[in-house]
Amino acid sequence: NFWVLLAQLNTTSALAFISAFLPLLFLCVKSILLIRRSARELRKEYEANWLAKQQPPCTSSIQFFQQKSLSKHRWIEDTPQDKTRRAKQYFLSTISVLYIIYGIVVVSLVLRHVSYYEAHCDSVDEHNFIADDGVLMSNITLSVEQRELLQEHPELFYWHKCLYKVYPFALQNNHESPCQCRVAVIDDWRTLATTPQQRDMQFNLTQNKMLTGMLSHWYMLQKFKSYFYDVDFSDTFNITQQMFRSVEMQAFELGHIRL
Repeated sequence: NFWVLLAQLNTTSALAFISAFLPLLFLCVKSILLIRRSARELRKEYEANWLAKQQPPCTSSIQFFQQKSLSKHRWIEDTPQDKTRRAKQYFLSTISVLYIIYGIVVVSLVLRHVSYYEAHCDSVDEHNFIADDGVLMSNITLSVEQRELLQEHPELFYWHKCLYKVYPFALQNNHESPCQCRVAVIDDWRTLATTPQQRDMQFNLTQNKMLTGMLSHWYMLQKFKSYFYDVDFSDTFNITQQMFRSVEMQAFELGHIRL
C-alpha cells in the first residue's frame, strides 16, 4: 500500500533521503547552471561592448559575435537594451537563489517537526520506565506534562507497538493527537513488560483505556491486531461509533476479549 509505504519513511532510510534530498539536489544544480549561464552571458555582453569601442579592424569580429548571438533567439539576448537584459539576468539569479533557500527551509522544517514529535510521542512510552534488568522501576516520578499526556492519550504508553508511525502536519482540531499510527500489533498482552496491576497503580491505566485510545485517537489506522488470551479483562469492551474514524482500515483483528 502506498500510504503505508509513506508511513515507513524516516530520516535514516535511503528512501527518505532520495525522496527529500534528491529533488533538492536537482534544484540546486539547475540553479547553479542558471547562475553560470547568466555570468557567461554577461561576459559576452561586456566583450561586445569592449570590441565596439576598438579600432575598425575589429569590425569583422563584432559582426561575427553579433550574428552568433542573435542567431540563438534567447529571452535575455534578444533584448536590445543593456539595462533590461541585465535586469532579466538578475531576476533569474534571484529566483534561483530563492528556490534554493525555499528547499533548504522546507527540509529543515520537516526534520524539525518529525524530531520534535518523535520525542513528544515517545516521552510516555513504557520502555522509559523499565530498568536495565527488564522490570519496572521502583522510583517512578511522572511530570505534570507526562500525566496529562497519558490521561488524554493513554495509547501512547504502548507507542512502541506501532509499527508504522505518522506525524501529520495538519490536525482537524486541537484535541487530535499528533502521534498517529497506521499499523499496530500487540500479539499477546501477557508478554508486555508491565502487568495490569502495575499499570493501574503507577500510571492509572487499564487495558480498556489504552485499547479505547488506540481505536479512537489513531484515525489513520489501516491494520490493527491485538490478542489478550488469559489477561484478566473483567470489563466488557464497548466498541462505539467514535472508534470508526479510521476510514482507511483494511484489516482488524481482536481476539480473546469480551465485546
